[in-house]
Amino acid sequence: MVGKRIAVIGTGASGVQTIQESGRDAKQLTAYQRTPNYAIPMNQKKIDAAEHAKMKKEGGFQTAFDNCHKTFAGFNYDFSEKKTFDDTPEERQAFYHDLLVEQGGFRFWLNTYSDMLKDEKANMEVSFGIASL
Repeated sequence: MVGKRIAVIGTGASGVQTIQESGRDAKQLTAYQRTPNYAIPMNQKKIDAAEHAKMKKEGGFQTAFDNCHKTFAGFNYDFSEKKTFDDTPEERQAFYHDLLVEQGGFRFWLNTYSDMLKDEKANMEVSFGIASL
């Protein structure tokens, strides 16, 4: 697809992946969408044999499963106890960077500040404040 004009219809899971991969080499990319999609890096990694053995020996898997029953969304993590504007703008950027880039997955959505889903100003801060990440 190098140097080609490409059009992608839809920004669901397949569309987002197609746009990211083919857009790098395309002469022109046009995406048609009805509703914008929100995609975040998953940052998945394989657990090597040594890490697996350590988790099994130390009860890490059972602890993770047990913790899932105690959280808002059933993950092994929950919202921060802090509110968005408890931190300085620089601290917020570092926090968002860690959640989105370093840790990935749903942490950016479900391990963020406690008021992000409840306070419009906090939500706008994270929605428009991540452009520099």
